[in-house]
Amino acid sequence: MEGCCGCHYWGQLAESFGHDVRIINPKKVKGYLEGHKTDHNDALAIANSAIQIGIKYSRRFLSRSVVSLGQHIRGTILGYGIANPRGEKGLKASVQAVLDGDTQIPENVIAVLSLLWEQYKQLKSQLISFEKEKMH
Repeated sequence: MEGCCGCHYWGQLAESFGHDVRIINPKKVKGYLEGHKTDHNDALAIANSAIQIGIKYSRRFLSRSVVSLGQHIRGTILGYGIANPRGEKGLKASVQAVLDGDTQIPENVIAVLSLLWEQYKQLKSQLISFEKEKMH
């Protein structure tokens, strides 16, 4: 729904009936408005902007999540004195060294890093898949 002074109230009401509610900045909606400002044209503009905005923000969220998780893994490894070469290949090599037991990192930390690494790979795969779908 388009953001306005009552959008949070109406959004909560719609959610109580099981609807998925997203509030969209009116400036974003205006770019999709065709013709005169009528209820019908406003509804079309909101629907069109919701589709476009959702794609853009989903990709951005996934991308930020991958980067954030990668930085968290790097920081954890660096906390134990292991320098990480730059880039994804460097991160992979560092994580592999940790998982192979070539370091002095405690087992409980290695277990957590293993989980984080699996999440990283899954998010990265989803981002790549999303990018491929977007191109078709």
